[in-house]
Amino acid sequence: MSTVDRCAPQPQLTPRQRRRRLAALAIIAAGIVTSCGGGDASPTTTGRGTTSTAPRLSPPPTTAAPTTTPTATPTPTPVPTDFTATPSRWNEVLDGIGDDGEVSVALAVDAFSLAVAPLAGSDLRRAGSDAMVPDASSAVAWALRHFAELTPEQQRDVAIALSPEDEAPSLAAGGGLRRDAPAARGRHVGCYGQIVPSNDSTGAGPLREALDDAIAEIRARLGGAIELVAPTYLLLDHRDLGIGLAYTWADPGDCSQNGMSSCTIHLSAEAESSGAAEMRSILAHEAMHCYQFQYLGMGANDLQPWVLEGLPAWVGEDIAGGSTISTSWWTRYLTTPAKSLYGRDYDAIGFYAHLDEVGIDPWSRIISIFDGFSNEPAFEGAGASSGAFLDSWPSSTLRRTDIGRAWDATGPGITIDRAAPAALSVGNGGTATATVGKVSGGLFDVSISADIVTFGFDGFGRMGAEGGTDAVITSGDTFCARAGGCVCPDGTSLPYPPIAGRVVLGVSNGTSPSSVAIAGQELDCDPEEPTVDPCVVGTWVSTASYIDDQVTGAPVTELGGGAGIVLTIASSGAFTMDFDASTPSSTDMGDGVVLSTRTRGIAHGEITAINGGVELLAQDYSTTLTTQFSTGGQIAGGTGIGTGTYSCGPGSVEFRTPFELGETINAFRSA
Repeated sequence: MSTVDRCAPQPQLTPRQRRRRLAALAIIAAGIVTSCGGGDASPTTTGRGTTSTAPRLSPPPTTAAPTTTPTATPTPTPVPTDFTATPSRWNEVLDGIGDDGEVSVALAVDAFSLAVAPLAGSDLRRAGSDAMVPDASSAVAWALRHFAELTPEQQRDVAIALSPEDEAPSLAAGGGLRRDAPAARGRHVGCYGQIVPSNDSTGAGPLREALDDAIAEIRARLGGAIELVAPTYLLLDHRDLGIGLAYTWADPGDCSQNGMSSCTIHLSAEAESSGAAEMRSILAHEAMHCYQFQYLGMGANDLQPWVLEGLPAWVGEDIAGGSTISTSWWTRYLTTPAKSLYGRDYDAIGFYAHLDEVGIDPWSRIISIFDGFSNEPAFEGAGASSGAFLDSWPSSTLRRTDIGRAWDATGPGITIDRAAPAALSVGNGGTATATVGKVSGGLFDVSISADIVTFGFDGFGRMGAEGGTDAVITSGDTFCARAGGCVCPDGTSLPYPPIAGRVVLGVSNGTSPSSVAIAGQELDCDPEEPTVDPCVVGTWVSTASYIDDQVTGAPVTELGGGAGIVLTIASSGAFTMDFDASTPSSTDMGDGVVLSTRTRGIAHGEITAINGGVELLAQDYSTTLTTQFSTGGQIAGGTGIGTGTYSCGPGSVEFRTPFELGETINAFRSA
């Protein structure tokens, strides 16, 4: 087979021509390549690249005498893979990812052992009952992330799995290679002891062309924001030691540097037998991993799972126009709206699809996501903190187009799965409560038997009901659920819009958790004048407590503190203030003198709070509180809320109490 020079000038194609060519080549690959065996390492393509220079320490791996050696199995007769089957054992491994994306060494070993190749220390092995999974690049990234923590035997077997298939026997017999070993001469030994290929596998030609078109399509959709200049190599790997059909890894060349010298993609025999759309998705998915390495260097191995795999999952399916590749990913996403995005992996495909469906182009956000890198900055970089995204994020998983467009999800390869809302019920005098975690959505089926119902929550909410009722709501919105309306005997109608006796509520607060409280009350046609604004009722935790000197102009600086005071206010105006877990309040008095005060105790009292004004009716501060000074000594009493003003915000309340020099300010957030 002749060598193809990929560095030679190529004709420029339009995006439409690239898509058509990609589709045609994938069909050719699916039909032809399965008849071609993986052979020696004869070159079919060449490429050149450059390496970035961000610092990275990656010492050569240690080696050990061989013990159990994974051996290649005969290439099976290719049959189409059923991607609609649920990969139960693989999903169980992925369920071990922490809520903030943490991946332990044990999880990394189990993932690699099941999806790529067996590793000592894990009981997980590929079994005939296992459903195949389209990609195992996460397992490789996690093993390399924790490489220094692996045993020498595990390091050796990782290196063997990453090496070309025909290099595996010599590596196993020699116990692996060090870069400075005599046997390494003339061979490119990578930073993890693996042999780095310099060519595609023999017989990879049709797939090579399809991969190149996928690379070009990604570049076009990125608008050239990332140039994949390092060479990519395509290995047809028929060892079939794990359930992963494909995986990608990169090598920096210089182990003291962070850049990518080359990117290697492994495809199994089962992958080669995939249908046209599935092959397009697989190749684009793996190519996107190369783009991650090109932009981030070896640091891409440390990406959070929802970016490391969720983004390539969406990219592959977006370029393929949808396929069965994503079946299990969509099922996991749609049926678990309450799951933290940071704990997702491939099933974060729905996150990127929701960005797209609300008008936020994920392609235009990829650089910002990469630059953010860690969880919250990447989430912000995606543009997901906007109300346009959050107020329909949980509702879309219900898949109820009869309620409204915001109650359905779309995306490439999406399944018919839907979420099952959690049940809540509220009657007169009752309150239904729930919590929603950060970067997730709460979806609730609310049964209402109360006459009047008030919704309280942090963040963004959407309410829907049969018959096309769909509305974005804010915390504090009140509705009439009484049959016949909220009309008093004298004909007075209370100013609350009607609500059905059964509604669905979606709530999300972005990167912060949310508390949900739905309060019911009976129609009261002779109400007393309210004395406490509902917006101050509840349990609050202080974020700051300090003095604002507005009179003396003394050169002092408030250093903060006073966080952690727990304030509970009842609708009657009765309150408690628990100072026992609060932080000291500190003031820089100048000349290096810092004065701190710490208050301890639990105080009680009663207030009225209406129309922005607070009146302190009763308090026991002097008998229940003690204030300690950093200079030594203490006094009875402390500073709690007093007569003054208040202001409410989304999930927050602030009290200001004037005194002779200015104001005491207490800021709180919802507990």
